[in-house]
Amino acid sequence: MSKWGKYRNTVLIVFISGLFMGCGGSPTPQDAPIAAVQGITIDIPSMLDTLVPVHTVPIPEDTPCFRLVSYFDAAGCTSCKLKELYIWRRLLASDSISSCLFVFNTSRMEYPAQTLSTYRFDYPMYLDSSEMFARRYPQLTRRPEFHTFLLDRNNRVVLVGSPIGNPKMRELYKATIARLRVYGGVLPASQR
Repeated sequence: MSKWGKYRNTVLIVFISGLFMGCGGSPTPQDAPIAAVQGITIDIPSMLDTLVPVHTVPIPEDTPCFRLVSYFDAAGCTSCKLKELYIWRRLLASDSISSCLFVFNTSRMEYPAQTLSTYRFDYPMYLDSSEMFARRYPQLTRRPEFHTFLLDRNNRVVLVGSPIGNPKMRELYKATIARLRVYGGVLPASQR
């Protein structure tokens, strides 16, 4: 019998065991930042006091057991990012999400209020020209994939990621929002 024949089964068992251990439930480095932002509390009232409202919309009292927040950074192609507002408008109208707000880092944008008002966006928009939100919540603003997040009734982050262009994330938002409504705005510990 050749050397390979003797050790073949042992090598296969070690290799297969390694595959199973690699697919275990331990967090990967990519998951670690998401776990770090889920559960943090965003102080909405004091945050909004530091920002300049462009468009405020009263939210019905019986609706807000959750809040969707999207942060726009003016770095890069501002007009490209602002075109997302049209996508957001369609998405929010089709999913009946009325409790959301948009924060715009306008530190590098010329005439931000005039620019944003041309989009005729019917959701609350706030300007952050002094980068207060970015300084207060750097874990959410440093990474573009964290710029959209869902808050529960207590303003804790329960979901991170943009549903725009991502049907799976959109379905996850719908399911999470449905659960928030069922449980009065706060997910039970077993569902977080």
